Amino acid sequence: MLMVVLVVYKGVGQGIERASKILMPGLFIVLLVLVTRALTLPGASKGIAFYLKPDFSKVTGSTIIDALGQAFYSLSLGMGILITFGSYIGKNENIPKSVVTVTFLDTLVAFLAGLIIFPTVFAFGIDAGAGPGLTFITLPAVFSKMWGGMVWSALFFVLLFIAALTSSVSLFEVVVSYCKDELGWSRGKSSLLMGTAIFLFGVPSALSQGAYPINLFGKSFLDAMDWMCNNILLTTGGLLICLFVGWVVTDRIKDDISNKGRLNFALMSPWLLILRFLAPIAIVMIMWSGLR
Repeated sequence: MLMVVLVVYKGVGQGIERASKILMPGLFIVLLVLVTRALTLPGASKGIAFYLKPDFSKVTGSTIIDALGQAFYSLSLGMGILITFGSYIGKNENIPKSVVTVTFLDTLVAFLAGLIIFPTVFAFGIDAGAGPGLTFITLPAVFSKMWGGMVWSALFFVLLFIAALTSSVSLFEVVVSYCKDELGWSRGKSSLLMGTAIFLFGVPSALSQGAYPINLFGKSFLDAMDWMCNNILLTTGGLLICLFVGWVVTDRIKDDISNKGRLNFALMSPWLLILRFLAPIAIVMIMWSGLR
């Protein structure tokens, strides 16, 4: 949390942008190293087949909803991140190009992560559906059995750390930006006060997984917060953003996008159709699936 505060305290250019230029290439390098190691394990081919060979008999409506939900959360929709960083980009920025780039890179990282996990678990005969425990319990145990296991395990957790740090910086900038714009605080004051508050709020989350369980709504505090954020707050935020942009500020958005050359005018109608109808329906389906 201290590292996140320091990065955001430095601002967009000197903090977030500079950190991203170092951390994101580092993430890809570690990913590629671990992918190479996973693919060279004995028995890795079974994991690759499990991962990449489709079984369409198992594709149901629930599968589609899960895929929509994964895309929704993976791209950080409904958190305010895209709105906050979108306010920092230049007037001549090509939005469709940026959208394609972000979506492609997000999908690429997820795909590479699969090439690490599934060959590894199949090489050691582990259940591939072990859930979150697969990352924090099973995989470290697997790495420890490899030649040079300490190195591979360390690289794996460096990868997780970089991913967590970059995500946290993006989320924290939203909070700091709000405090600056709406409360009139300086970036320094916003970073320090909100960073302290978030750190304190994280204490019960950490304790709820250890020897001092803190429960809420019949779940551990961390699980309860995770469930509430994923299934209620994010989906509600995404739904309201779609409705607000699609119906309330439509003319202002159309004028800004079309006059600045950000979106070909021929794409405007399909974009609005998706924003007004298809996206809200998909988000409600995701919300309903999570609340069942």
